[in-house]
Amino acid sequence: DYTGGAVHIGRDVIDCEFVENKAVGNGGAISHNASWFNYFNLDGCTFIGSSNYTNTRGIIFGEGVQVATNNTIVSVTNSSFINWKRGLTDNENAKDAKEVTVTGNTFTNASAYMSAHDSIVFTGNTMTNAAANFRTYTNATDATVVATGNTLDITNPSNVIRGFVAANVECQEGF
Repeated sequence: DYTGGAVHIGRDVIDCEFVENKAVGNGGAISHNASWFNYFNLDGCTFIGSSNYTNTRGIIFGEGVQVATNNTIVSVTNSSFINWKRGLTDNENAKDAKEVTVTGNTFTNASAYMSAHDSIVFTGNTMTNAAANFRTYTNATDATVVATGNTLDITNPSNVIRGFVAANVECQEGF
């Protein structure tokens, strides 16, 4: 199954630009392989997909894990995701990271889909024509989602899908 990104990476990605990357399957720019390293830090990067959204995923994190829960810690800060069906996403294969923190990013025509078995923190992001979906596949009784301090363009509410599946949810108005 070739669903990864054009670049398979294990740890840190800092101050990079990825423009219209494509890979076989759902991949786009980056695929993080959690079986190599149990953390992924992204800071100050720009991910630009195609204007017709043919690129489906900018970043896929948590690939390569064989168990439902793992100890992967994901941090995404100060980055931009433009024109992706899913700008930032987990492997969407019912496998949770431990913690996901997404802070100070811009999502324009690019959505954020992620899961974690301990916590998801989504703060200080700007979302324009973007969807957000936060969940846990394995630990709904203990998982925490915090979505506060985000700037949301909700001029067309049908374009903004917000889903939360967790025991403890703290979110701002509009989410």
